[in-house]
Amino acid sequence: KTMNEANYSKKLALKAYAMFRDWTCNAQVYYPALDFTIRDESVLVKDLTHSIQNAKSSLQEESNEERRSTPGFDVGYMLGFIQSNLNAHWIHEYIRKQSPEYQTCMALKALKNYLQFDELALVRSGKIYEHLLQDGLNLEELHSKFPNPSTDELPFLSETLPGEPPLIQTLDLAINQYVLQVYQEEQVQLMEDAFHYFSEEEIRFILGKPIA
Repeated sequence: KTMNEANYSKKLALKAYAMFRDWTCNAQVYYPALDFTIRDESVLVKDLTHSIQNAKSSLQEESNEERRSTPGFDVGYMLGFIQSNLNAHWIHEYIRKQSPEYQTCMALKALKNYLQFDELALVRSGKIYEHLLQDGLNLEELHSKFPNPSTDELPFLSETLPGEPPLIQTLDLAINQYVLQVYQEEQVQLMEDAFHYFSEEEIRFILGKPIA
């Protein structure tokens, strides 16, 4: 049945469920120990809707007029974007978040947030931290200044503000090390080609809808 305004939401939901089902089948080949059972299927529909909106916005920003005028470029662009964008999002949500590195990173962030909220706990923990560092140390001075990472390309890194206590600086360093471990792992393409789920006619109908 042709996609139209009356059945758009229903057809999009069915596509999201099918895409996730196929994605999890591929993911289980690479990550057999992980469980991909989800709580709320409606989140999948929101993910696909968001990916479609991002694809349309990105296509509008495409400045190469020659490429844009190529027959079928707009449909191919949309399909390729949806495939890669949704794959990246689901890898983060359903694979990275289950990794020990990600969970350790969240534990460190929770500790940092708590210490910044409780000044007395920060002072006491800082003294314990300094004592542990200095215990049995035979160096005249311990190097404890770490470079601040660039957040231009990796905005999710934890940036240490000037004057932060040494314990907070070290927590930031540890958080960033775990973040880099998680995000720099090679990303596997687990999503089937989007043309398995969308026809050219459906993509052209979607392109005709205003961006929400």
